[in-house]
Amino acid sequence: IHTNKQPYQCEYIGCGKLFTQKRALIGHLHVHTDEKPYKCKYIGCGKSFSDLSNLTRHGLIHTGELYWCEVPSCEKRY
Repeated sequence: IHTNKQPYQCEYIGCGKLFTQKRALIGHLHVHTDEKPYKCKYIGCGKSFSDLSNLTRHGLIHTGELYWCEVPSCEKRY
């Protein structure tokens, strides 16, 4: 069942961001700790990211694929 409930809240001072899933909150915490566990697999790149979606988007640079806008009804590519 999908609901709009967001019971998981970031407790860092000044943040308070809400999440529907605990794993999303845990992933978000990397932003505050400067932890970047998601590393680019391409040799010689060396970039790392706090969020898996940012790593995925970054990977498009190496593959030459275009990034599709995630907004529904938008068909822009970058």
